[in-house]
Parts: sequence; structure tokens; C-alpha cells
Amino acid sequence: MSFMSSVIDTFRECLDQLGFGYGGSAEGATLHAEYCGEAGRFPIVIRVNDDATLVFVEVIVPLMVPEGFRPRMAEAVVRANDHLAVGCFELNMSRGQLSFRATIPIDNAPVHRDQARSLVLHSLATADCYFPAFNRLLYGDDLSAAEVIAEVEMRVVQ
Repeated sequence: MSFMSSVIDTFRECLDQLGFGYGGSAEGATLHAEYCGEAGRFPIVIRVNDDATLVFVEVIVPLMVPEGFRPRMAEAVVRANDHLAVGCFELNMSRGQLSFRATIPIDNAPVHRDQARSLVLHSLATADCYFPAFNRLLYGDDLSAAEVIAEVEMRVVQ
């Protein structure tokens, strides 16, 4: 078994323990799953890079940001990222896709199942927590990016 396969197998075990269904890529370095959170359904992509030095967990935020809203959403992403210790939100300015990505360096070292679980759960919890704010910015009141992110952070701190 290759090192990359053993890392992916650790994440498979993690997803099994969490009760998530998943599929993989033909080359075996990527897993695809889905999580139904409090605020929405989140596709998850877990990937080991080609030289097996990094593991990425990407949670796709289930909304597309229309072109005219992308500058406001970009501001919200920057404001949210300012308070995150692990991972970051990303906005693809060309396509309007929003996601949360967390990465751990592995440098050809084994990944413990507790690390895998923590990375997956943290990524999902963060995306789920901020999702209502991103929705509100697009479809709700005329609140600013600063206001919708401040509301999330007030809730999280309490």
C-alpha cells in the first residue's frame, strides 16, 4: 500500500466513524462526501497533494455568489478569516463559488485518526456556523459584511 493510500484510508476510517457515505477518485488520492448540517448540505473533498506533503479538507458552501455581490462577499470572507485559527474561507471571484479549506502538513508522515477527525469536524463546523451569515448577506436584510460576520462571532463567543 502506498503512503498516499494509507493517508486516505485514515480519512475513510474517520468518515466511517462519523457515519458519512463517501466515494473516491480513480487515482485514490481524493475522497468525496457530504454533510447535512444545521444550515445546509455541504459537499466535502478530502485530498492529498501529489507529493504527499499536505492533506486538504475542502467544504463547499452551498451557494453561488452572483457577480454583483462578489465584492461584498469577498469582504465578508476576509472578515471571517481574520478570526479563524485553523483554515480559511475562499471565494472564487470568477465562478462565485465559496468554500472553506483547512490543510495540515504531513510531509510523508502518517496521519492519526484523531487528526483526521479533528480536521474534518472543524472544517464542517466552521462552514456550518458562517453559512447563515453568507446567506443573509446575499438574500437578507441590507446588512453590511461587517455586520453579518460580527453577528456570527458574537454568537460563537457567547
